[in-house]
Amino acid sequence: KETMEEEAKKIEFRIGIERLINNLKDKYILALITSDYDIAAQFTKNKFGFNYAFGCKEIFKDGKLQGCSEIIDGEEKLRKLESIAKKENIKLTEVIYIGNDTNDAFVFEKVGYSLAFNASEEVREAATSYCDGKDLSCISKIIKELK
Repeated sequence: KETMEEEAKKIEFRIGIERLINNLKDKYILALITSDYDIAAQFTKNKFGFNYAFGCKEIFKDGKLQGCSEIIDGEEKLRKLESIAKKENIKLTEVIYIGNDTNDAFVFEKVGYSLAFNASEEVREAATSYCDGKDLSCISKIIKELK
């Protein structure tokens, strides 16, 4: 567990993430819903100020990873998103959802606007739009155009 917590601190984030999140967090409710481990999700949430973060809940025994108590697939991502929307009193049609994995394509169908970032062709086709890049400037540009 301690190793995972230390490794989370070493995550290399994309260029521009801090600026993007800072520009968005005053205007939007930000949630990170990932299939990756929850330790990394919570670290990212705290580092950048997301409102919510969910990941695969680790099970540890004697400090060693045994598995996850909850797998975050597309259906679970949607359930988490629906829960946030209900709590925040917003409609899914008001949600901007950004994803890059095949399980995100499942959620793309249910939200108001979906953006595939550095995703496969299959995921791109399921999204409202897509962008690619080493930095996040394309995401900022698209969100500005949505206003």
